[in-house]
Amino acid sequence: MIVRKILGLREYHFGVLAIYAILCPLIFTFYSDRLSYNFIWGNLGLPTVATLGSLLAFYLLNRVFGWCKFKWQRLTLLQIFATLLYALLFAFPEELIFRGIIQTFLQTYLENTVVVVILSGLIFGLAHLPNGSHGLHPSKWNWQFAIVTFVGGLLFAYIFALTRSLLIPTILHGLFLAFFRFYIKGK
Repeated sequence: MIVRKILGLREYHFGVLAIYAILCPLIFTFYSDRLSYNFIWGNLGLPTVATLGSLLAFYLLNRVFGWCKFKWQRLTLLQIFATLLYALLFAFPEELIFRGIIQTFLQTYLENTVVVVILSGLIFGLAHLPNGSHGLHPSKWNWQFAIVTFVGGLLFAYIFALTRSLLIPTILHGLFLAFFRFYIKGK
């Protein structure tokens, strides 16, 4: 399949996309009043600091554990298009699910925003355990990727808690996906 080759998708990714294809219409049908892509640009300062902090955390984790190396390359127009499509296919539904539904649900029942952000990031990281795994047994799961997505999930959850908008977390999620997809190579 040409889409599979261009995007570098495995069977796992197609399964995830199938789940998103089912969940997203349901989310828009039953929770549309809770989803907001509005954003006040004056609130951009803290999300920017949080993003830089998250990148620093990733860098430090990578320095300590040596998980991956950077592979700088020029991108072709097809790779740029594939990256945008990949980000749209994964970042948008994940932010709807993890921030729009799960984090909003947690915030409804837990008063402490710090706890909500940590739980949301943890759920996000744990949900990514099978990504790149080599089997169903926990010893085969991709714990390194789960830790990295936990840190990213903290960032996205924090920004969502600050802004109550899905716009910035979705854009950042897409940019992170693009960066990791083309410039990070696992060891």
